[in-house]
Amino acid sequence: MAWLKNNNMKNLFLVLIFSISLKLYSQNAIVGKAYKAEISASCKEMNDGGCMIYNYCILEFEKNIVKVSYSTEASCTPKERENTYNNNVSQKTEYTYTIKNNVVTIKNFYSYGKLIIKQKKLIGQKEMNDNEFSKLEFLLQ
Repeated sequence: MAWLKNNNMKNLFLVLIFSISLKLYSQNAIVGKAYKAEISASCKEMNDGGCMIYNYCILEFEKNIVKVSYSTEASCTPKERENTYNNNVSQKTEYTYTIKNNVVTIKNFYSYGKLIIKQKKLIGQKEMNDNEFSKLEFLLQ
């Protein structure tokens, strides 16, 4: 009977260590990394050409916070027009986040739902119309 009690304690200890290790691994899997997702694209036609304008959301993960920013990139004809639309990184807003079972929850940032860690991506969702959602992929930069 003492052997069974001792063995159960060992198993409980191993499960506890495994759970903590898994949580730390998930957290460390994104620390120091940045992810970028295209959140919109539009076309602007002009008399002498036009532009494709892309908007991105950027997530930069640190140990306890994630910095969220937005950028705009344009592909235009004539090329000189791109400077009018290109905007590298807007102000960065900091949020805290947690990870549980490979799901990242960013506190007070609800734009793209909870993010699922899959390989080198974060998968979220973007509302398209009322109650219609589309998959959104944040790619590792």
